[in-house]
Amino acid sequence: MGSATSPNYIGNVPPLYLGQTDAPIPPGTIVGQILYWDGFVWVTLDPGIDKQQLTTHGDGFAPTWESPEAVLGEYWSPDIARLSTVAGFASAGASIRGPNRLMIDFAESADRNCTFAAVAGDAYGGGSLQVDIDWVATSAVAGDVVWGVRWERMAAGGHDLDASGFAAARFVTDTTDPANGVITRSQIVFTQAQADGIVAGDSFRLLLYRNGTDGNDDMVGGAQLVRIAVREL
Repeated sequence: MGSATSPNYIGNVPPLYLGQTDAPIPPGTIVGQILYWDGFVWVTLDPGIDKQQLTTHGDGFAPTWESPEAVLGEYWSPDIARLSTVAGFASAGASIRGPNRLMIDFAESADRNCTFAAVAGDAYGGGSLQVDIDWVATSAVAGDVVWGVRWERMAAGGHDLDASGFAAARFVTDTTDPANGVITRSQIVFTQAQADGIVAGDSFRLLLYRNGTDGNDDMVGGAQLVRIAVREL
């Protein structure tokens, strides 16, 4: 960086020196370093690891490098759900609600399912995975719904795709919102092992079902899926 008397700077004052003429600027030593003011001196921040993002934390706090949220798929909407029946389950249905909103319908008193296919993104680091299930009741304003989720890793050299290979289910029970049409968000957390051991780059299927035959599922009428999402914690 040029000196304070360099003719290449407007007014012969480098921008980083404006108002800080007594604060020396440390020289860079690594390609990709950045410089920030910590309130007293100029500080160099070394580069983060590949694909990290520079994150600010508000006035009075130093910036840091952070790994991006590892979303393993899009926030999946009903229009990409697969309604074909998986062995041992009945298929969910589809309907339109309100202003042309497509919904996946899970009727009561049956184990209705749908599946979503995706690829684990390169950012996935092997941590725990949270599945968010956004849903509304068809007509009920009271009662509980039991949701189950199972993962199927489809990796090279993995199980024979002529048969399903879903890992064991994990469940959550939630009460519908008392205002019909308002979303309830149900969440289930999986370890990497519980998510069938998926790793970055793997294809996978996610099986979502209403465990309507469970005695704790007592909401009368259908539950409608608004969207489902997965993120690494």
